[in-house]
Amino acid sequence: MRSFEYDLRHGIKNLGHVLRTLRLHLSPGAAEVQRRLLEERSLPKDRGWGSGPWLVVDLHTTRSDGQQGRRSFALITYFARVGYEVVIVANRGFVGNIDRKLKGLLLEQPMIVIPRLETFGGSDAVLLTDRPRSSLPHGFQRQIVLKTSGRFEPSTGELAFPFTLHPSALHHNLDQQLDRLRDLQKHWRLFFSGACSAGFYETHWIGREFKMVPRSRVLEIIRHELPPEQTVTPSSSTEVEGLLSQDVMGFVWVPDSIDAIPSSKWLEVLARAVVFPAAPGVSYPMCHNIIEAMAVGTVPLTEYPEHFDPPLRHGENCFVYTGESGLRSRVREIMRMEADELGELSSAAAEYYDRHISPGAFVRRLEADPRQMVVLHIKGYERPPTDA
Repeated sequence: MRSFEYDLRHGIKNLGHVLRTLRLHLSPGAAEVQRRLLEERSLPKDRGWGSGPWLVVDLHTTRSDGQQGRRSFALITYFARVGYEVVIVANRGFVGNIDRKLKGLLLEQPMIVIPRLETFGGSDAVLLTDRPRSSLPHGFQRQIVLKTSGRFEPSTGELAFPFTLHPSALHHNLDQQLDRLRDLQKHWRLFFSGACSAGFYETHWIGREFKMVPRSRVLEIIRHELPPEQTVTPSSSTEVEGLLSQDVMGFVWVPDSIDAIPSSKWLEVLARAVVFPAAPGVSYPMCHNIIEAMAVGTVPLTEYPEHFDPPLRHGENCFVYTGESGLRSRVREIMRMEADELGELSSAAAEYYDRHISPGAFVRRLEADPRQMVVLHIKGYERPPTDA
């Protein structure tokens, strides 16, 4: 059984979504956003609806948003990437905060906004909703029902929306430059950059609920496992730039205390590494950086392969460790391996991204499902262990 505290925490989160949605319904600011969307994003008078494919988003709450709206943005963007035109129903509980933070990036994409689902007049449409309908309206082929609570169990027939590249990477179309990034020469055996302070990452969620080594400790172990001269710590963007073409048979570590790598350059820097220590996050293991590593062909070193659907496999598309002693052993193994062996793992990691995480792979999987109603678990990556 999961701990009572863990379930209570998620119960409080769900209550927070209810209260946030209620505030949006009562907020004059949210009403103004709704009004402006309907005025500025309605179907142009000089075009008809026609055939799709269309994605019609009929969500009524903020439950699917994720932190700063990143999950809603990613999910809608995935459909847009493969050619779907996006229509959003102006339910205030969803669109009332569409101009904020990462969710606001949706406003920089083409979309049509309609007042009610019934006003949609196209065909060949997919309905994305949090309120399943017993029968589909005219023009719709299927409905995708979002599920945001409970534990994802692949055996139930539910699908999981994959964790994605960070929204800023999707927003800057970096996912469409992966062939170029994968062709960059890899000079560094191990590389990490990102937040890693012990006070923030050494949480009891990671240690107790997920039974994993926290991020700050992972980085400490890697540095201690290698001779001091094999850890390179650049202190500025200029030093990072200078390292891009230098071979480092060790660990390049860019501390979070310096602002050395702009988000627009992050994937290009990450692509220079052979292996990325994908240490866990704060309240659950999965982080954007493990997805970004695989996307550019950098092999993840991870303690949570089973949080992927399907699970990652050690020695095939990743390195897996368990506990501190396991991490030490893997670091030594990585340092001993030949370049051709690592190259095969690099290719396999990139192939996993293409087959299971990329927008095209995800949408093709949905399109191949014959069911008219598909339940899509938006938090399928969050899988705390249960006691036997």
